[in-house]
Amino acid sequence: MKLLALCLVICAALSFADGYSELGARHTAGSSPVSTDGIAFSQTYVFANLVNGYSANSMADDFILAANASIDTVVVWMIYVGAQPTNMDVAFYQDTGDSSPATATSVWSGTASATHIDTGDDNWGFDIIETTLVLPSYPSLTAGVYYWLEITLNYNVDFWLVQNWSVLSQCWVLNGSTWTRSDDAYGESTDAFFDLYAAPVALQRETWGSIKTIF
Repeated sequence: MKLLALCLVICAALSFADGYSELGARHTAGSSPVSTDGIAFSQTYVFANLVNGYSANSMADDFILAANASIDTVVVWMIYVGAQPTNMDVAFYQDTGDSSPATATSVWSGTASATHIDTGDDNWGFDIIETTLVLPSYPSLTAGVYYWLEITLNYNVDFWLVQNWSVLSQCWVLNGSTWTRSDDAYGESTDAFFDLYAAPVALQRETWGSIKTIF
């Protein structure tokens, strides 16, 4: 049965001539616990909110932080038709005012190590996977600034899961050098599931000295 579902997904994906694909409407229910320790921004996965899954050369979604943060970890929710990747390319951009990743200014990019946990949820005949991406260095992002998170996908193999649009701009997909908004690409307005975690703030020398005087 899984083999049949796999063939159907691949055939459907390959039928798109514009360079990106979607999984379709969701079918089953479930839930996954998510840690919020050290979280800087949350658009977290909730199965009840799951709408679809998109694959493209890259996907991007936007966010604004409530406080300054050095991001060390990105968590996304995925379906993998093939093998789960050991690393993924991640980038952050600053929006230039037109709510589009196409003209945004690069802030940071790099290759993050990837680890995966099965959420216990299933849809389209596949496991829904929580993927944790640990960044090799920490981009320092500023509160109140409009940013984009971009993740490079293995087209027709990796699907980033999405929910109904509610924050800033809709998510976008990249085909070649052309960015396309989700409603134009798929006829539905959506946001991606993702969480951003901040690196712990190091204690200043004077702060550590004050702590030691307590003992």
